[in-house]
Amino acid sequence: MKASKHDIILSIDKVKNKFFFSIKVIGKLTHEDYKILIPKIDTAVKDVENPTIKAFIDCTELTGWDLEVVWDDLKLGIKHNNKFEKIAILGDQNWLNIGSEIASWFIHADLKYFEDDNEALYWLNS
Repeated sequence: MKASKHDIILSIDKVKNKFFFSIKVIGKLTHEDYKILIPKIDTAVKDVENPTIKAFIDCTELTGWDLEVVWDDLKLGIKHNNKFEKIAILGDQNWLNIGSEIASWFIHADLKYFEDDNEALYWLNS
């Protein structure tokens, strides 16, 4: 039996009302992950007037997600939709590119898929 790796790493940098979130997902994204992520995001932007968020999401080691994650992601998007300015998705699988395209229809932020982390970071900072 092969053990599967699972982890989610969140880094939040803040300067005044501007935030940079870096998220790395390893293995399968779960509802339990969102139960940890959402309160951290909520706490970070709480009491900040007009926060803007740029997010770098590294999905190069993402293997899939639970169905409930779709609902969690939708709720997060609705709650903080106007706060996100840009979201860069880093991946190396075509289904992530397609999923990013579909997700971009439903959110306010500019969302773009990348296969190179330097290009993603350059785009986020431009």
